Amino acid sequence: HRIRWNAASAKFRLVGLDTLVTDRLTGTSVAVSTNHLTRRQSTIRRRSGAVAKTARTVAVSPRAIAGLVFGRTRP
Repeated sequence: HRIRWNAASAKFRLVGLDTLVTDRLTGTSVAVSTNHLTRRQSTIRRRSGAVAKTARTVAVSPRAIAGLVFGRTRP
């Protein structure tokens, strides 16, 4: 979780989320980085030495840190 202080609302704001999932048995991994300010999400998949990168635009809404449950966001 990446957060930033928002002086206008006097709250911390979630500005990004990075996740990495690795399967140690097969050696595959998926890294997802979402930037909530630019609404860009990049995904890097690694498997058997091969690397696949994708980028896309996602719909995210600004959230204060008080509305955050670690592991997921509340509606």
